Amino acid sequence: MNVKTYTAKQFITHHSSLIIRASVVAAILFVTARPSTACPFCLADEPTLAQRRESADGVVLGEAAGRRGDGKQQTFQLHTIFKGPAELKKRGKIEIESPVAKTGSLAILFATVDNEQQRIDRWDWNTAFANEALLGYFAAAPDLRQPVEKRLAYFVSYLEHADRDIARDAYLEFAHAPYDDVVRMADKFDFAAVRDWLESPRVPDERKGFYGLVLGIAKREQDRAANRSLLQRLIEADHGEFRAGFDGVLAGYLLLTGETGLKQIEQRYFLSERAKHGDVRHAMNALRFYYEYGPKEIRSGVARAVTQVIERPEFAAAAITDLARWEHWQVLDQVEALYGREPFADGPTRRAIVGYLSACNKPEAGAALERLRKRDPSGVEVAEKVLFLPAGKSM
Repeated sequence: MNVKTYTAKQFITHHSSLIIRASVVAAILFVTARPSTACPFCLADEPTLAQRRESADGVVLGEAAGRRGDGKQQTFQLHTIFKGPAELKKRGKIEIESPVAKTGSLAILFATVDNEQQRIDRWDWNTAFANEALLGYFAAAPDLRQPVEKRLAYFVSYLEHADRDIARDAYLEFAHAPYDDVVRMADKFDFAAVRDWLESPRVPDERKGFYGLVLGIAKREQDRAANRSLLQRLIEADHGEFRAGFDGVLAGYLLLTGETGLKQIEQRYFLSERAKHGDVRHAMNALRFYYEYGPKEIRSGVARAVTQVIERPEFAAAAITDLARWEHWQVLDQVEALYGREPFADGPTRRAIVGYLSACNKPEAGAALERLRKRDPSGVEVAEKVLFLPAGKSM
């Protein structure tokens, strides 16, 4: 969901200040950006069944039929062949390494092969055990070549399905989907159900950020009002230091409230000394998302809000990096003044400051960087090396 990133070495072809600045920005993006096509508030730590089917050379429905004497090989009778060569369709059974399964257990068997001529019994097989509900879900699921509207419309109806494995796989489809594709599904969600899921203790915490974000994309005013009310209540609730998915809740609230919500978040988390550290980090994540996907006219307000935390040591490096990515140079003097000052003398903050000044094309930034080199030549050199910069080059 974020911009495509490049390593700085791809940019450095000569010593002009333009190339040097490009390399700094590239390094900043490389260090801070999330995967480019994933939901920013979702845990997509494994492929979906459809993705596994697409990447596999063979996909078969198998039935466990006992293990060999050594206990390592499981025999599977082959039933439906979802994908694979003609030879696979002719075989009645295969013996592969597999977790222990009771005789009669059903499984989706995925196979990959480096050499298409390799014998099937030597393919790299892995197993996804399944019941009849999961098999029906898998067999009917649109493949990756189908239009995104068709694919996600299928999976939206299986979110939080009673079968745990189906529910997780349907969630993963959305976790892997770009935000713009999720927005296209806005009229497909049952927002009353999503609100229930967001509050339910039975729904895994790692899904809460996605459901908070989904509430923000509602189009009908009736849904928007109900969603806004719930998200505001969750924001105002007193929780512990860690709130799973809270960044998605804040992002959904921003989508529903715009500038009003931005000012509330700034006041509650960036200007309040009582704000919990975990909540501040969630708020920063939400503002990164909103800067990218919210209205362009509100970007200056987002950057202004983030400037409120550059004087807080635990958030300074991340905030300065964000401001550099957004080319918000209005706090140049303030950023320079932090360099080497306790408790801002840690490596990440120093690198962020040098990166910020190096990426800025204003003469004042170049002058500031030269002043830092005179004060701390070795420290600036180390920071420049980390940022893939030729040391000692001025802007």
